[in-house]
Amino acid sequence: MKRTLSILTIVIVVASLAYFLSRPKKIEHTFTKKDMQDIQMGISRRGESMFKQKALAPIIATYESLLKKYPDSIDLKKKLGKAYFGAERYADAKPLLEEVAKTDEKDGEVFYELGVIEKKMAIPTK
Repeated sequence: MKRTLSILTIVIVVASLAYFLSRPKKIEHTFTKKDMQDIQMGISRRGESMFKQKALAPIIATYESLLKKYPDSIDLKKKLGKAYFGAERYADAKPLLEEVAKTDEKDGEVFYELGVIEKKMAIPTK
């Protein structure tokens, strides 16, 4: 009985060893570290842009409906313009932010965003 158990143990150990030695080796990736960083940055930028578009969509819809009810509200125009800016909808943001900038309220952020919009849309400043 002991002899059979010993032989069985030896067979199991040898079979396990043969299995682990015959497994295929891990395939190393052929990308360099720089390639991986470039890929990750591209995916990250694309993901951020998609996130902004989807995350801001309900906010934009809400502000648009409120602006229809209150078309003279500078505060709503400012918030909607900033939401458009965040969603990278610069053509929609520009007229709203320009109108906010013309009011007595001198908001540095609005002027900064208008500058970014002008640069992104390649519109020369006057």
